[in-house]
Amino acid sequence: MSDTDKKLQEARYFLKRMLETYSSPFEFECNLQAFISSARSVTLVMQTEYSKKPNFNEWYDEKQKEMKADEMISFFNKARVTTIHKKPLDIGTFAYIKDIYLNSVPRGWSFAISGKGEPTWITPKGERVHASEFDNQVERVYLFDNSPKSFLGVKLKDFSVVTLCRLYLAYLSDLVKEVTEKIEGISHES
Repeated sequence: MSDTDKKLQEARYFLKRMLETYSSPFEFECNLQAFISSARSVTLVMQTEYSKKPNFNEWYDEKQKEMKADEMISFFNKARVTTIHKKPLDIGTFAYIKDIYLNSVPRGWSFAISGKGEPTWITPKGERVHASEFDNQVERVYLFDNSPKSFLGVKLKDFSVVTLCRLYLAYLSDLVKEVTEKIEGISHES
């Protein structure tokens, strides 16, 4: 497995972790930051790994023009710069609460839904504790601030974080497949 493939697998891993931690906004955002870093690094590792191979630089120059011109790919590049060098990304959450019934609440405790859509118990000392027993009663959609509106010239209809990350990962997967086939001469079975 090439270094580029390993970096791509790392990005896939963090997307999987995002889905597994979807009900916990903090964990989801941590995995999102890691996904963005790993995914953006795929092309950086690719350049290091293949730059000495014949025909790579010409091929990659064209791909680089395509990536720089694309709104969504540029968005992820800027997001990586932000999350690595400046601050965590600001992620919005749209939450829909189905039905939550509280039969009894311990004395001094209270219940709240956070701004990120996380059900929480509030202890008498004011500490917030994730109320995981209500996770299935809250539907969430995570959104980037200033989401890209197009990808490879096509208007996007779904701006959710997960959808955009899946599209970006699919693009990177195709790019890795293409470099392997065109530069290495190794065919991938679909």
